[in-house]
Amino acid sequence: MIQRSFLSFYLLLLAPVLTAQQAFIVQDQVIWQEELQDYGQIDGKAVLVPSCNKCWPEEDRAFLPAHFYKIEIPQRGKASFELDKVETALLEESLTSEQEEQIGEDFEFLIIQSTANQTHSANLQVFPLRKNTSGQIEKLIAFEGQINWTPKATSSSLRRDYAAQSILAQGNFYKIAVQESGVYKIDGSLLEELG
Repeated sequence: MIQRSFLSFYLLLLAPVLTAQQAFIVQDQVIWQEELQDYGQIDGKAVLVPSCNKCWPEEDRAFLPAHFYKIEIPQRGKASFELDKVETALLEESLTSEQEEQIGEDFEFLIIQSTANQTHSANLQVFPLRKNTSGQIEKLIAFEGQINWTPKATSSSLRRDYAAQSILAQGNFYKIAVQESGVYKIDGSLLEELG
């Protein structure tokens, strides 16, 4: 009984640690190419878009770039991004009206969590173009912020309430190891054989 109480107390002490929020500082630069990138033709028209490092053209956004920033996290959980500081410059290249329609008034920051080879990641996807109050298009040059992450609750971090009285509180119990998963018949003769 003392061992069980000590273990419960120990798990209760660990629970706040396992669910503590962590902040990961993000500082990144978006390095833009000087000329528009040619992505071929759509409906007979050349697709020219701005391009930058760690960027990928988003087809559903008229091939405008999305910038990616990746960090490792201990496990999946709840993540959000807080932007602290941005550095911008005007986009000098001309865009099509279809491309301009895809650009909002603010830079967009999305978090996508993933797991590959048992490594958990928070992937910050940034849409690095915006329209300023004058209607001009600005490109993101650098940004700083933080990814706030809280782990998801796991069975080991949840507090459990047990019944005060249990039918399992009295009697003898035995643990029997088996070689494979399946259904086993345990009868009196097997128990006698095991001792």
